[in-house]
Amino acid sequence: MSKQIIDTASETTERLPYFVRHIVITILFWGAIHTASLAWNISVIEKHAMDMGTERGRITFQLLETISRWNTWTGGIFARISERIQPNPFLDSTEEDTKHSRNLDFARITAPHMLRQISELAHEKSGITFHLSSQDPLNPTNHSDEWESHALTKIRKGAKEVIELNNNGTETQFKYIAPVKLSGECLQCHRENQVGDTHGGISIQIPAGSIFSSLVIQKKLLWFTHLLSFFVLSSLTLFFMVKLRKQWLLIVEAKMMQETLVKQRTAELSKSNEILKQEREVVETVINRIRSCPDFNPKGLRILATPVDKTNGDLILSASRPDGVHHLLVGDFTGHGLPAAVCGPLVSGMFYMLTQQGSTPENILNEINRHLCDRLPINMFLASSFIERNLKTQQTRIWNAGLPDVLIYKNGELHKKVESNTMMLGILKNIEMKNIAMSCSTIDDVRIISITDGIVETQSPDGELFGIERLQLFLKESFLNNGCLDEIIDILCTFREKKEQEDDITLVEARMSE
Repeated sequence: MSKQIIDTASETTERLPYFVRHIVITILFWGAIHTASLAWNISVIEKHAMDMGTERGRITFQLLETISRWNTWTGGIFARISERIQPNPFLDSTEEDTKHSRNLDFARITAPHMLRQISELAHEKSGITFHLSSQDPLNPTNHSDEWESHALTKIRKGAKEVIELNNNGTETQFKYIAPVKLSGECLQCHRENQVGDTHGGISIQIPAGSIFSSLVIQKKLLWFTHLLSFFVLSSLTLFFMVKLRKQWLLIVEAKMMQETLVKQRTAELSKSNEILKQEREVVETVINRIRSCPDFNPKGLRILATPVDKTNGDLILSASRPDGVHHLLVGDFTGHGLPAAVCGPLVSGMFYMLTQQGSTPENILNEINRHLCDRLPINMFLASSFIERNLKTQQTRIWNAGLPDVLIYKNGELHKKVESNTMMLGILKNIEMKNIAMSCSTIDDVRIISITDGIVETQSPDGELFGIERLQLFLKESFLNNGCLDEIIDILCTFREKKEQEDDITLVEARMSE
């Protein structure tokens, strides 16, 4: 036992690198999970920041577009000329661009001009700037810069809007641009265009410093929570794996002790089984010698017997009375093997003794039934058939107590079936013995077939029974072709495929001719 424990400790030491490797793999697994989670969460908040910038740009664009349309619908508004408000020298219109009223001069303010004025105020208040942008403007101040030109090119190719996060070195901005469609009023100046043309867009720059300051804080919080979670889970993993390793060492030690004990018990059982095997062989030899009666009369019989075990649980007894009448008993005890075979000598001894004394089948069956009821346990009984043949008078009587149908063939064709009409022997002491009588002609080839249930109850892999019909077909072909009864064994093997034989197989053919 101490040697086994030493071997266990040595094996445990050899397995230590595997244990360390499993810990490293587990920690790397947690690292990969947390890295993926961190990357995903950062991408989510960055996308949220871009969505916020996009939404702000859209709202501002819609507001400015509405103001521009209002200005266009009014044909432009007039405002008093001041330092900030001057007539537009690039305005191409047939209408007058200035007016004089009450000693005051007024200039026409168009939509682009008004947007520039509003942009200056918005930039002072919130840092937001915007203006009309075009690659071919009437007013050079509306000419698109490099980013706006690139964005307008995308819009002409089908983009509905363009947004980008841009850092000019001093601050971070959301740049947003969306197209402006020309209306009928716009054609007063843009005569070369048509209604619905995209002449440019409204470009908006929104400061993103506050959003990204919040974004930096959120990223730091994500880094902190993920690192904390990683270290906590890695520590718990290390703690539980060390604890599990201790448990595993205890299990290995217990397993080695158990294996040693099992080997000892297995050796003891093997020795006991060998003794039982020798004793069983002795018992089987004795039983087979007892059942091998010298009075067995095989006249007119063909027999097929294939037991599952060395000792057959099926019985085939054949003898003639002093008056020449032949008795044949085919029996099948409950189960198979040694327990069923042990009961055989009791039946065979009575059968041969009473037959030699000239007893009738009714008396023989009643005596066997009475002795089986007295001596067998309640869970054992005998299914049997009894065939009485008088070859001189060509008379036969058949009893069937629990076996499959006894088949009578005449000239190769099925002539009659004798179904079970009597209770199996060994259950009740007083039973009525019913028989079927039949007369035969010497010119007919009459064969009586008695079988045990091992043939008809053979099962295929799908659970289908071989059945009496398949047996009848085989017998018909065998009688017509003078076949051998052993061929049924090959047919049964093919039918059950790889399944093993589960019950004793017995088939006896008795002829009515000499």
